[in-house]
Amino acid sequence: MAATVFIAVFVVVGVLVVLNIIWIIYRRRHTVRYNAISRQDLEEEYQRQVAKKDERMRVEVEKRKAEEGDTTKGKHIWFSRYVQNGRFKHWVLIIENTKYELRRDMSSGNYRANVDSWTIDQEKREAAIAERKIPDVDGYYVCLIGWTEKGSEELKRICDEVMARFGTYNIVWNNCQGFLQTFADRVVSEKASDWVWFRENTKTEYQEAQALKIPTPDEIIAANRSAAQGQMNAQNQQRIQHNLHAMHRQIHQQSHIQLQNQIQVQNQIQLQNQIQMQNQIQMQNQMTG
Repeated sequence: MAATVFIAVFVVVGVLVVLNIIWIIYRRRHTVRYNAISRQDLEEEYQRQVAKKDERMRVEVEKRKAEEGDTTKGKHIWFSRYVQNGRFKHWVLIIENTKYELRRDMSSGNYRANVDSWTIDQEKREAAIAERKIPDVDGYYVCLIGWTEKGSEELKRICDEVMARFGTYNIVWNNCQGFLQTFADRVVSEKASDWVWFRENTKTEYQEAQALKIPTPDEIIAANRSAAQGQMNAQNQQRIQHNLHAMHRQIHQQSHIQLQNQIQVQNQIQLQNQIQMQNQIQMQNQMTG
């Protein structure tokens, strides 16, 4: 009986292993065929996406050129952001070649509002000398954020008022960004397309288009293959677990059948013993009578 159960379990396990191998071979062939067929489609889709990105950039650039040439709404407010080696360094607002910024006094260490003449070449030179000791540095991003109708004296007065309420400098939540955002809120009369990027730190369509990374067909195929392999591995795990459960059920069923057979045999033996005992008792009664 035990040998019969062992053979049955062995056959079940063998069948499940063969089915797993067949399924894995099928999935691999199917994945490779999919990638080979779709490569041309991926190339065409890649070109379409590149064209869409170029068109988005063209539209956004034209819109900004129109805004930068518009002097009917007041004086331009320019935003200059300086980044070096991937690290944010400084913010400046520029109105009519005058910069408004929060600066640290090197002698006292305190922060103060600074209103001074400005050109991009001058700003680069000062930053380069201060940080790299050479008069040349890149990393400036200058864009239009709006217009103002206020004069230079009123702008200086508002800048001083914002500084008076500024409080203690903190690099995280009370810094040059917060100072200039508060100042800009008070002087802007009309906002340009990049205002939301400056004020809310939210990318506009222009920044999104600049940062948009279009994956190449090879990258898409590699990602599909990786995803398919991951899916196949996950499905393999599910099938293996399913097969293990099936095997356990089969073993349990075989064990249950074996147990029932053993109980049936024991019942038959007990019944035979009872019949033999009854026959012996009858023979003894007959002899006694």
